[in-house]
Amino acid sequence: MSLWNNFSVYTAGALFNSPHSGLMPIVIVSIFVLDMWMGIMVALARKKYNIQYPTLYAVAGTTRFTPVAKAETEAISSSPLEDKSKAVITQEDAYAFNCVQRGHQNTVEKLPVVLAMLLVNWFSFPLPAAIAGFVWVAGRILYMIGYTWSPEWRNIGVISYFGLFSLLGLTCATAGFFYQKTAAY
Repeated sequence: MSLWNNFSVYTAGALFNSPHSGLMPIVIVSIFVLDMWMGIMVALARKKYNIQYPTLYAVAGTTRFTPVAKAETEAISSSPLEDKSKAVITQEDAYAFNCVQRGHQNTVEKLPVVLAMLLVNWFSFPLPAAIAGFVWVAGRILYMIGYTWSPEWRNIGVISYFGLFSLLGLTCATAGFFYQKTAAY
C-alpha cells in the first residue's frame, strides 16, 4: 500500500507543481464538447435526410429503413397509392448525410491517439501540449464545418494536423526525458 501512496503523492505533486497543468483538463473537456457537437450534427443530418438507425452510411438507391408495427406494415403493403419515391434514399441525400457522418467519424478515429498524447505530455510539457490540443480542436471544428458545406472544403481543417504533429513531437521528447529519468523542466 505504501508504494501506491508514494505513487499517488508523486503524481499529484508532479501535476500540481508543473506550470500550466490546469489547462489540460480544459483541453480534454473541449474535446468532449467537440465530440458531442459533432454527434448532434450527425443526428440532425439523420433527421433532415431521413436516414434511420442503424444505418451508418447511406447508400443511394437503397430502401429507407422505417421501423413500424406489424399491423401498420400490413396496412401499408395493401395500399396501392403508397408513395414509393420517399422509400428510397436519393443520391443527394446519401451524399449530404455521408459528408456529415464522415466528418464526425474521421475525428472519432483520431481521438484515442490525441487523448493519449495529451495525457503523456501532461507531466512534461503541459502548456505546449494544451496549445497543440486547442489547435487540434479548432482544426476539427473547421474540418466538420467545411465537410458539411462540401467535401472539398474539409481542407480548411488542415490546421488540426499542426496540433497533432506538435503533440507527436512533444510525446517523443517526453519519451526521451522519461527514458533518461530526468525532468523536462
